[in-house]
Amino acid sequence: MLYNYNCTTFYFLGDDIMKWYQKTWVIVLLLIFFFPAGAFLMWKEKKNWFKPIKIGLSVVLGLWFLLFTAAVFSDTPTETSTANVKKVESKIASNKKAETKTAEKKPSIKLTESSLTIKDNEEKEVKFTLENLKESDVKVVVLDGAIASSEFKDGKCIVKGASKGKTTLQFNSKDATLAKLDITVEESQETIAKREAEEKAKKEEEERKAKEKAEQERIAQEQAEAEIKAQEEAQRVAQEQAEQAEAQRIAQEQAAQNQQNANQTVENLPGNSEMVWKSATGDCYHRINNCGRMNPNKATQMTKEQAESQGLTACTKCY
Repeated sequence: MLYNYNCTTFYFLGDDIMKWYQKTWVIVLLLIFFFPAGAFLMWKEKKNWFKPIKIGLSVVLGLWFLLFTAAVFSDTPTETSTANVKKVESKIASNKKAETKTAEKKPSIKLTESSLTIKDNEEKEVKFTLENLKESDVKVVVLDGAIASSEFKDGKCIVKGASKGKTTLQFNSKDATLAKLDITVEESQETIAKREAEEKAKKEEEERKAKEKAEQERIAQEQAEAEIKAQEEAQRVAQEQAEQAEAQRIAQEQAAQNQQNANQTVENLPGNSEMVWKSATGDCYHRINNCGRMNPNKATQMTKEQAESQGLTACTKCY
């Protein structure tokens, strides 16, 4: 191929003796419809082409090829994405239908209420509806039987209050808990009155026992004090008796000593006169100084003649 610089014309020479991929018209077609192969052959086989022309063709046709490729591949993913979205939506719809069918077949219990408040001596009825389930397949469980009890039959549940508090009534199947009923039990007026009466009676009993205990303690204390006083009195009496006995012993010893002294005095008197005793009061003389109620400490000894001379007469007890 020759190029005329003045008229910018290509001259193709010897195309008939070239291989098919070396021919100019093949390379031009490849440059237009499959640019990578055409550009490769242009730069390899057409070395006699003017270099600025090859650069210009490479840039222009390369850009055209890139734009065409981008347009083709940008349309294809969009169509693919749309198809994928439709497939996903179709699958979701199928799953929803399957879930709906499963839910329709799933056993369940519908209660007329989810919570219940009753008195401790009251019964209330809770109605329910069974779906895909037999009544014999349902088991009712009260979590705290001390608060409430239940009876489940004939399409209704009868709840009975027992004591104040909160509990839960569960409706169970073989596999799961189907429903729950929250129960609150309150005290009735009768229960409140009974409890208050019991508390009052208990308080009165405690007060009675406290008073009884206090009285017993008082009596015990008085008895203890009385015993102490009795012991003290017994000690005092014993001490007085001991003192009296000691005084009497001393008096007897003194009287004996006085008698002995008197006897000695009588023996020493002329004529050996009989000696007698005169009490502090009275009009008799005595043989002894402690006759009757005489106080020996105050008795006076003298001769019988002296006593008679004073007008005293003999005591009828000791004479």
